[in-house]
Amino acid sequence: MGNGIYLLQNLEKINMYDHVVVQDYLDRPLIVDGMKFDLRIYVLVLSCDPLKVFLYDDGLMRFSTSEYSPPTEKNLDNMYMHLTNYSINKSSEHYHNCDDENRGSKRSIKYLKMWMASHNYNFATLWNSIIDIVNKTIIIAEPYLLHTYRMARPGTTSAASSSVCFEVLGMDIFIDRKLRPWLLEVNRSPSFGCDSKVDADIKFDVIKTAFTLLNLKPSEKWRAMNAQKQLSRARLLKPRNNLERKTQFSVRKTFLRGQLNELRRVSEQNKIRR
Repeated sequence: MGNGIYLLQNLEKINMYDHVVVQDYLDRPLIVDGMKFDLRIYVLVLSCDPLKVFLYDDGLMRFSTSEYSPPTEKNLDNMYMHLTNYSINKSSEHYHNCDDENRGSKRSIKYLKMWMASHNYNFATLWNSIIDIVNKTIIIAEPYLLHTYRMARPGTTSAASSSVCFEVLGMDIFIDRKLRPWLLEVNRSPSFGCDSKVDADIKFDVIKTAFTLLNLKPSEKWRAMNAQKQLSRARLLKPRNNLERKTQFSVRKTFLRGQLNELRRVSEQNKIRR
């Protein structure tokens, strides 16, 4: 969200007892139209067993709302200059909400492609570097994803269903002046709220493309439900070992013997009363 972020040039100003995350400021960003920006790209994890990942071929450029200058003591407090978070810049009087994907404070990555071509930069090289970041990030998280997935579906093999879960991730990418991409963060629940046409066009198509790749069919739902029923039935009807059988028989025998003794006692009392 960006709330609570502040800049400083002296680490001694941080209270050692505060719970904070400290990050190095990347002070040499690629500047487009005088503004700093970052990229929001969308990644679909279609399956984690086996691992299948897709990168959406477009995304959002999110601009700051004040012309960029390197950080100094005088401008450290200007969050509209140093931060590109939408949650912060939307409150700026210079925030430009525009339906044209080539203008405004939010633009399509297609605009970046055109801008780079007009400045003799190679967009394909940059995009391949971003793909490399996506691959490495997912590979790092894959063991945790696979463990969580298998814990949620114990005893199930990957052959039981081609796809039983998916997730759309929002990754934020910073581009420096040497056209090197840097991963800022990964959002497991990216916002799909829209306040402009470019927002709606891109986010709607992300969701549409995700469901197209999922290729969901009603028959797969029933097949998965039947597989779960068979698994549950197998657990209920699983043969017990000899020790369990003997223990259960002994408990039942003791219970029945107690019931029989109680019936005999009641019968004797009735005889005495007569």
